[in-house]
Amino acid sequence: MDVHAQLLDTYAPSTQPYLASVDEPTAQRFPQHFLASAFPRLGGRFVRLEGQGQRGYALVFPRGIAQGQRLVTARISGIAPVQQEAVTTALADLLAPDQVHVYAPPVDVGFVRPGQRHDTFQIGAPAANEVAAMRRLQAQIWQTNALYPDDVHSAAFAPATSLVVRQNDEVMAFLLGFFRFGSSELPGDTPDRLSIESQVMGIAPAFRRYGLAAALKRAQARQALAAGIDLIHWTADPLQFANAALNFGTLRAIAGEFLPGFYQMSNALNRVSASRLSISWLLRSTYGAQGMCTERRTRPTLADFPGVQLLNAGPTPLAVSSSDAPFLAIEIPADWTALQHDDLALAQRWRATTDALLAATLGYHVGRYVICDAATDGARRYLIARAFDDNLIVGRHSARLSLPKAFAAL
Repeated sequence: MDVHAQLLDTYAPSTQPYLASVDEPTAQRFPQHFLASAFPRLGGRFVRLEGQGQRGYALVFPRGIAQGQRLVTARISGIAPVQQEAVTTALADLLAPDQVHVYAPPVDVGFVRPGQRHDTFQIGAPAANEVAAMRRLQAQIWQTNALYPDDVHSAAFAPATSLVVRQNDEVMAFLLGFFRFGSSELPGDTPDRLSIESQVMGIAPAFRRYGLAAALKRAQARQALAAGIDLIHWTADPLQFANAALNFGTLRAIAGEFLPGFYQMSNALNRVSASRLSISWLLRSTYGAQGMCTERRTRPTLADFPGVQLLNAGPTPLAVSSSDAPFLAIEIPADWTALQHDDLALAQRWRATTDALLAATLGYHVGRYVICDAATDGARRYLIARAFDDNLIVGRHSARLSLPKAFAAL
């Protein structure tokens, strides 16, 4: 029983339609916007499978690195399980020298790690009944049916991160992340460096002022460090101020890469083009390690950044008086989600202006800037960028990071 395996061109116009043509349950499909945009940035690959009159595909995810060899997970769809031995042989030949773990969903989902206490909440890997709650929560927040399959939380798939926050058996928040090969534009990295892509996090609206987002990200960071991984990536809409305050102000991540129109999707949180910042949390850098500190930080104002250059007033660009300012301030809406619903034309102007400013200023090299903080000035909200220098990534490759006592478990 032979199976033919062929790598598909990631960005070919025919690739996504082929995946969509394969017969499989809707609940086992990945969101199309993830496959088209985020998945290739993980180092993910698409494989076409054919045999015995059946058509299917494999999504090849990074799984780890062991003794210098890359490990990958090939999640197969559309090919009957009786052909899995032939599929495994075909994929092993095609993807060599990578070591391939093959499985076909669905699989049972269970706890991977024990839970840890955070005040009155518990953080841990999801049980089978909690995975369904995660799907409901994601659908509620984004008001979409483009959800992630349940099986990616399983031990068989082995995601980089699968965590829920629970209280009295109620799921209040979740976080899902994948392993990633390569780290885009960060200086000094190689295509095979293992990191984590934190793909999606959701907090139930009633629990958004309890510090759960920071607790989840720090739990993810501790897991990463325990596995020898010191870099976590994710993408975020640059115009969502609360996210910026968390990512840059609380966690001390940085963003020197901008992805205009990154996702082709429309939902309750994305009614105009879905541009994104590519964010990097360097866990062993002197700067990034500050994000593990649980002491609450006072939100800065523009006055805390001497010499700051304002780049826009609302959706209107401003004339730049200095080309070597130590800090730049890019104004963003106070409530981006509400603005998209209340005045779509104005929201599109904000997006166009900030897209142009971010594309023109960000970069991980001298002469460019990286987003490093979020600030206020009265009712106005700003992203703060600082001139890039190596101090932002110093200490990144140290063998072990000693954290001060203030750097609590969560």
